[in-house]
Amino acid sequence: MKKQGSFYLKIISITMAVFLVVYFLVSVLIRDGVPHTTQSAVYCEVGDGETVSGFVVRDESVLYSSAPIILYELDEGERVGSAQTVAMVYHTDAERLVRQQLLSLRQQRRQLDLASHESDGKNAESLNDQIGDLIVDIASKTHRQHVDTIHPDVGQLEPLVLRRCANGSDSEQIRERIARIDARIALLEQDDMGQANAITVAESGYFSHVVDGMEHILTPQRAMKMTAEEFLELRKTQTYLPDDAIGRLVVGQKWYFLTQIPEKRSCEIGDYLTVSFAGEGLQNLDMYVERIDDAIDGKKLILLSCKRQLQRMTAERLSTAQILFGSYEGLRISKQAVYARDGQMGVYVLQAGRAEWKPVEKLMEYEEYYLVKWDRSDADGLRPEDQIILTEREITDGTVMGE
Repeated sequence: MKKQGSFYLKIISITMAVFLVVYFLVSVLIRDGVPHTTQSAVYCEVGDGETVSGFVVRDESVLYSSAPIILYELDEGERVGSAQTVAMVYHTDAERLVRQQLLSLRQQRRQLDLASHESDGKNAESLNDQIGDLIVDIASKTHRQHVDTIHPDVGQLEPLVLRRCANGSDSEQIRERIARIDARIALLEQDDMGQANAITVAESGYFSHVVDGMEHILTPQRAMKMTAEEFLELRKTQTYLPDDAIGRLVVGQKWYFLTQIPEKRSCEIGDYLTVSFAGEGLQNLDMYVERIDDAIDGKKLILLSCKRQLQRMTAERLSTAQILFGSYEGLRISKQAVYARDGQMGVYVLQAGRAEWKPVEKLMEYEEYYLVKWDRSDADGLRPEDQIILTEREITDGTVMGE
């Protein structure tokens, strides 16, 4: 009996010893498995587009003056009515200075007149907002080195600050300041009489200070008939800029963008494409496909049109744009994590300390990562936040990974 009990005790001891050895070996394998790092599968939406350069086309005419000094009355892209003055021309700098002083004093006069009726300070908050917006605009133009466009903003800012400072002050003091300004205006108007000539426009539109010589070369009518070969020649065209050109008048509301896109890009006449002009601060414009010409050297000519934001494009000619042909959603994965197994592209995901194979379908390729399809109905497929294994070792489905 004692021998039999001793025998069973030995069996139990041996079994436990084997179990401990196996447990120890497995622990070592898990701890000392394949070295690796992990990276989460990230959900993202991306646009499928092309960055292109092309020509902005408008219905426009050039404005002329032989006077040596021009003082513009309007900002770039500002709306102008029929018979409205867009600029004053002078023959001497003294004449120009008189006119500038008159404009400044008249603006101050208007703001002080408004301030005389606002002694209760009700419009102080609105004035603060206007002044703040102008300061931000001036700072932005300075940062972009558009110093030549700052002067109109400064001219608007000065009388607004004057009005804000006068707001709520004694009405008698305001009337005295108005009287002094009126006297100064009357004196300057005597000097200004007969010295300046106004440049007016015959029809309404948008005014631009810029002239590039393409106004009569690249018209909407020509753009509607242009071939890809002519487009390439247009980029080499040397334009002539008249010495007496002072600006241009852009009429209508419709403008165009003429460019080339890869032949593989699918679009048809009548489609709408999403276009962004980052340099002009215009994002996600819906532009209509007017025409498509035959491809040359793998690229086809396309003419897009838009009836919005013309005032933002009056100074542009050769411009860069991002055209969006579609958008995709999926999971972003590192190229380093991708394996090919039996002709199938996939990744290994860390599950309970082991590598688990997950096949993927590539949607788009970028420099360092792929965008792959996310099938929400596939419970076994790759999902957001799955920990994708990155390692320099060869691994297979079920490989034990290190800590």
